[in-house]
Amino acid sequence: MKILDRHLRGAMLGMCVVVALALTGISGFVTLVEQLDDLGQGQFTLLTATLVTLLKLPELLYQMFPLIVLLSTILGLGGLAAAGELVVIQAAGVSVLRIAGAAAKAGLMLGVAVLLLGEFIVPLAQHKADEISVQARFGQDRASSRTIWLRQGEHFIRVEALPDHRTAGRIRALRVDRDSHRLTSTVAMDAAVYQGGRWLARNLRVTEIDEAGVKIRHQSQGEWDIGLEPELLQLFVLKADGLSLRGLFQYIRYLQDNGLDATAPKYAFWRKLAAPLTVMVMVILAVPFVLGPLRDTGASERLFIGVMIGIGFYVVNEVAGSLGQVFDWPAATAALGPTAMLAGIALWRLQSFGRR
Repeated sequence: MKILDRHLRGAMLGMCVVVALALTGISGFVTLVEQLDDLGQGQFTLLTATLVTLLKLPELLYQMFPLIVLLSTILGLGGLAAAGELVVIQAAGVSVLRIAGAAAKAGLMLGVAVLLLGEFIVPLAQHKADEISVQARFGQDRASSRTIWLRQGEHFIRVEALPDHRTAGRIRALRVDRDSHRLTSTVAMDAAVYQGGRWLARNLRVTEIDEAGVKIRHQSQGEWDIGLEPELLQLFVLKADGLSLRGLFQYIRYLQDNGLDATAPKYAFWRKLAAPLTVMVMVILAVPFVLGPLRDTGASERLFIGVMIGIGFYVVNEVAGSLGQVFDWPAATAALGPTAMLAGIALWRLQSFGRR
C-alpha cells in the first residue's frame, strides 16, 4: 500500500507542478501587461515592472492554489484512470475510499504548503512589490509617506510617514476624555523612533487643555508614552488579505480592544485558516469524478470540468464573503461555509460511488 500511495501521490504532485507553472505563468503575464501601464512614471522601467510581477507571483499562486490542486488531481489521477491503472488497482481489491485516502494524504501535504506560503512568503513579497512600485513611480519620500489614522485608548493618532516599522514621522495625536468627550490634550512631533521598549520623540510639542486654561510644553527630545507596539503600525499599511495569520490576529485584537469594526480582518483570518482545508476538499472531490464520469474522457474534457468546478467554487466563495459582511454573518460561517458545503458534496459522492 505504501507503493500505491507513492504512485498516486507522484502522479498528483507531478501534475500539480505542471499546472501551477502553467496557470501562474499565464497570470504573471497578465500582471506584467497591467504593470506596463505605469512605464514612464518616475523611474518605473521595464525591469521594475518585471521585478514587481515576480514578487506578485506568490500571491497569484496562493489565490489559485485550490484550482491548481483540483486540476492536478483530475488530470493526474484521470491519466491513470484512462490508462487503466486505477481499474487494475480496484480489481486488486483496493476500495474507492482507500484510493481517496491516498489522494487525501497528498492533499494534506499541499494544504500545509499553501498554509506556509500564505503565512510567510505572500505577505513579505506583496509588501515588497508595493514598496518598489511606489518608490519607482513617486520616489523614496512618497514611498515612506503613508498617512494612517489609528486609535489607542483615548488617543486618536495620525501618522504621515512610515520609513520602517520602528520609525514614524510627522505625528499628531488628540486625546479625548472617554466620559466627557472633551479634547484634553494634543501632541505633535516631527518623528518618533521605537528604542528600548519606548517611543523617543524629536521636537515634541504637547498642549494640555483643562478648565484652568491651556498649557504648552516643548521639548527637542522626549519620551512619548502611548503604549503602541511598532509592529501594529505596519498592519495598517498592508491590506488584510496580505497579512499573515499572526498579523491578522494582532490586528483583530487591536480593533476589538478599541471598539472598532473588525469584520473584514476576521473574515480574512478565517479564510486563511480555511485554505488548507479547501485544498484537501478539492482533492477528495476530484476522486469520484476521475473514477466515474471522467474515467474514459480525454484530458481536454477533464480540464474543462475542473475549470468549471473551480470557477463555480470561486464565485460561491466570493458571494458568501460579501453576503456575510452585508448580513453580519459570523466570520467563520462566511469563510468556512462554501468549503464545508463542498466537503459535504465530496463525501456524499464518494460514499455513493463506494457503495456501487
